Amino acid sequence: MTGISFGLAATVWIVSLSFAFVMAIQMTILLLRRRRIELSATSRRADALTMSRELMAVISGKLTLDGAPTFAASSTNERLKMLTHLMHLVRGDDRAALLRIAERSGLLRRLIDDLASRRPAQRVDSMKILEQFSTPTNVEALLACMGSDRSLVVRNEAAAALARMGHLPDPAIVIDMLDLKQQPLTPLHQALFRASAPHAANQLATLARNDSLRTMRALLVEALGWSNGFARVEDLQGHTSDPDPHVRCAALRAARRLGHPGAAPWAFSLLIDPIDIVRIQAIQTCAKLGASDAIPILVSLLENPSWWVRMRARQAIETLRPQQPVRADITGMLQ
Repeated sequence: MTGISFGLAATVWIVSLSFAFVMAIQMTILLLRRRRIELSATSRRADALTMSRELMAVISGKLTLDGAPTFAASSTNERLKMLTHLMHLVRGDDRAALLRIAERSGLLRRLIDDLASRRPAQRVDSMKILEQFSTPTNVEALLACMGSDRSLVVRNEAAAALARMGHLPDPAIVIDMLDLKQQPLTPLHQALFRASAPHAANQLATLARNDSLRTMRALLVEALGWSNGFARVEDLQGHTSDPDPHVRCAALRAARRLGHPGAAPWAFSLLIDPIDIVRIQAIQTCAKLGASDAIPILVSLLENPSWWVRMRARQAIETLRPQQPVRADITGMLQ
C-alpha cells in the first residue's frame, strides 16, 4: 500500500508540475505577444506621424511626393487612412492638394475599380472612402454606380454618398435611378429629397403636383420645408386640400420648418380638419408660427375625444399665452 501511495503522489506531483510548466509557457507567449503588439502599435504611430509630416511638406511645396518614403512604403489602407484623416483637418488649397495626391498615388483608382467587385459589401465600403475625396472622377464613378449597379441597396448607398458630397443629381433623376415609383419609400429617400431642396426646390414643387408621383407626394412636399425659401409657402398652401391626410401633414411640417408667418392663416384653417393627425400638426404649426388668433379654436380642442389632440392643444395654448393658465379655460367651459 505504501508503494502505491508513493506512486500516486509522484504522479500527482508530476502532473501538477507539468501543468504549471505549461501555464508558464502560455503566460510567456501571451506576454511576448502583447509586447510585440505594443511595439507594432508604437511603430505604426511613429510611421503615421512621419507620414503626416511628409504629406504636409508635400502640400506646402517643401517636398515632392516622390520624396515621401514613409508614405510610399506604407500599405494602401494606411495611406488611405492618413489621407482621409488629413482631409478632415485641412481646407481650401490644402484640401485640393490632398485630392491631387490621392489621385497621383493611384489610391482612388483602386477604389473605383473596387466598385466592380462581385461583393456588394466591398462596393459599399469603397463608396464610403471615395466620398471623402470629392473629385470629378469619383463623382462620375458614384453616379454610374447609382444608375446601373445591379443591387438596389448599393444604388441607394451611392445616392447617399453623393448627397453627403453635395453632388446628388436632381430629384427627377433620383426618382428614376432608384426606381422610386415602384420601390418602398424609406427615411433615406426622405433625406435625399431634403438634401435636394436648397438647389432644386422648383423641381420638387413641380414633381409634388405630378399625379403619377402621388405615392411619394408627402415626401416631396415635406422636403420643401428644407429649401430655406419663403416663396415655397404658396406651394405648400396648394397641398392643404389634398385628399391624403399625410400630404396635408407634410405641408404643415414643411411650413413649421420654414417658419414663415405667411403660413399661419392656412395652418389655422386645418385646426378643424376631420383627421386627428392633421389637427395635431396644425396645432404644432400654429404654436411655432405664433398664431395667437388660433387660441379660441385651441381652447375648444381641449375637449376633443383624442387625448393627443387635447395634449397638443394645451401645449400650444401655454406657448401662445404663457401668462394665463389653461385650467381657467377648462373651468369656464365646464360651467
